[in-house]
Amino acid sequence: MQIAVLEKSEKRQVFDLQECIIKNTANLAERDSGIRKLTAALHDASENFASEKAQLKSHISNLSEHLTTEEARTKEWELQCESLANEIVQCEANKNEMENVHEA
Repeated sequence: MQIAVLEKSEKRQVFDLQECIIKNTANLAERDSGIRKLTAALHDASENFASEKAQLKSHISNLSEHLTTEEARTKEWELQCESLANEIVQCEANKNEMENVHEA
């Protein structure tokens, strides 16, 4: 009788272990699927990041070129303004000199 009880107990343990193995296998398969999905999402995000990074670098480069051009134009305008201011001062000096000569 004890042997029959032991066999039943062992059979129950075997059955429980088999159920545990089935559950763990299903759990591992589910986790593996989740990992594959996360890996794919990470890959997509990495590609998107690389694309956006390249676009931003291009945009920054274009803005830098535009800034350089505008700085050169600003310098040119500053030099022209300075030249015109000097010309105005010279004209006023000439005008004052002519007025002084005319008065004398």
